[in-house]
Amino acid sequence: EPLRRMTYSLRPISAQEAAAVKPWRIQIQRAGAGDTVASLAARMAMSDNKEDWFRTLNGLHPGDQVQSGQMIKLVTEAR
Repeated sequence: EPLRRMTYSLRPISAQEAAAVKPWRIQIQRAGAGDTVASLAARMAMSDNKEDWFRTLNGLHPGDQVQSGQMIKLVTEAR
């Protein structure tokens, strides 16, 4: 029932709404010297809980830090 109720809010979007959509991509890169969880998370495309998203995406627990040269994933807006 809850899923059915959620589908009632689905509707086609207008061309103007579609044009405003900015898709996200996962970018893989190496962490540089001086990069921190906070500095990398600040570059994530989402508006809320960036550090939590960054840690989850990269398998980092609270207190874990990134190391220079470590491969990390960032969610960014498509160019």
